[in-house]
Amino acid sequence: MQYRKKIQNNYKEYETDKNRDLFTGIFLSLAAVTIVTKLLGFAEKLVIANFFGTSDTADVYFASMGIVLALVFFVKELVYPSLLPVFAESLSKNSLSSAILFKKFFTCSALILAFIAITQALFPQLFANLLAPGFNHSKKIAMSKMLRFLSPTVFFLGLATITYTILNAHKKFLKAAWPKAAFKLIIVIGLIVLIPALGIYAVAPVFAFGAVVLLLTQLFFIPEHRSLLNPLNKIPDDSIKKVLTLLMPLLIGVAFSQISELILNILASTLPTGNLSFLSYSKKIINALMLIIPVALVTVIYAQLAHAYSSADYKKFEKLFIHALRFLLFVTVPLSVLLILLRTPIIKFLFERGRFQHNSTIGTSLAFLIYASGFVILSTETLLVHTFYASSNTKTPVKTGIFSNCLSILLALIFLKPLGFIGIALAFVISKTIKVIILSALLAKKLKATINKSFADFIIKLAAATIPAAILLSLLSDTNFHKDLLNLTLFALFLPTAGFLTAFTLLSYLFKIEELKKLIDSLIKGKNKCFYLLGKQR
Repeated sequence: MQYRKKIQNNYKEYETDKNRDLFTGIFLSLAAVTIVTKLLGFAEKLVIANFFGTSDTADVYFASMGIVLALVFFVKELVYPSLLPVFAESLSKNSLSSAILFKKFFTCSALILAFIAITQALFPQLFANLLAPGFNHSKKIAMSKMLRFLSPTVFFLGLATITYTILNAHKKFLKAAWPKAAFKLIIVIGLIVLIPALGIYAVAPVFAFGAVVLLLTQLFFIPEHRSLLNPLNKIPDDSIKKVLTLLMPLLIGVAFSQISELILNILASTLPTGNLSFLSYSKKIINALMLIIPVALVTVIYAQLAHAYSSADYKKFEKLFIHALRFLLFVTVPLSVLLILLRTPIIKFLFERGRFQHNSTIGTSLAFLIYASGFVILSTETLLVHTFYASSNTKTPVKTGIFSNCLSILLALIFLKPLGFIGIALAFVISKTIKVIILSALLAKKLKATINKSFADFIIKLAAATIPAAILLSLLSDTNFHKDLLNLTLFALFLPTAGFLTAFTLLSYLFKIEELKKLIDSLIKGKNKCFYLLGKQR
């Protein structure tokens, strides 16, 4: 009997290790693909910066793409948390049920997105007047043309958010992610080739073609894609009702979020030329880092949190959240220090070439300072919101989100005159900080283990490792930014970063921060699993 129990315990431990390695492999593979995608996204911004700097044309680009991406993001934020759990449930029933849900949702979404795209194509001047009132007449005309030409992109990228969600429900994370990298590569190559001939309007055909390739590639990997052309038997199915039940509370919150973003852009459009670009360039970097670290982590852990909660395994739910939070803080706290102290050489290294001059670097680095200061807050917000979603609670994040967005607009109006574009960035970070405080307090009522001695010791150790490393970084930082790219890279970026990371790693080891050991173990164990998963995904 004891021997049998020992065998069973060993088997459970083996399964736990196997699942942990699988989780690690998926996370690392997904993070790797995301890094490639965001590097290509940076390359896109480098092309824009090189050709247009922070000129009127750059402002038109960011304002137009801001509207397009806001519409696409609006669709994604509605679809992902509402469709994914219901579609995953339909997969457990039978293939016909999932095929019917996919066909219905995809078809209905296509009709809605077609209406939005046609409206944008027919009334671009209305969008320009409403969402960029501070632009002069020539900038509004250019923006109207851009919006008309970009209308197909809204349709195809909107549908791609559905195919992305379906692939994640199938747990085909890499097949959902790598087409995005291909999409970004098409954009970079297309812009380099076509901008000399078409100017800023090259953005429209390049994005439209890339969006079509993205959609068709993801669609090919979805087993249910054949249902779009084949007639299906009509059987009683309440899946769409379930999706709508989850979607409706999100609708208000996501709408407020996008309206808030658009209003902030409207306020920025009233400022002198280049201010909108300062905010956009700096925020793009932060958003890219968000996708690589917190979003990649949440993408993988979200399903595990939902499963633990639905199984009433609340202890596992708490442990998963705490481990994820600790890991997130261990990575984002030192990274935010790097971003803050090396902000100017980072912007100079990434963008200062062509028409992106030194004054553009200074303005962008000021906005970047504010956004980088809130990087830990923004990362924590992502985890907190999805933790509530995993517990089948969409109302709480929506309510706090609405409050946060309203506060952001109010603070931006207050700060705009005395602080200019810096006030818009500061209003955004302050409102997000208050949102995180509220969500943390509400979650603490359910997860009493979040604030305990172990977590408090972790925070103290993390601070003890970060502060001396930050002092060393400030001493190593080269304030004389060299014009030569090699000297800039070596003395202003590489050496200070290497010194800071070395000091932080050694201090983390000295203070026995568990996350360091787990991270190293995960990288070692996950390396072979990454190659296995990449081969399996093919």
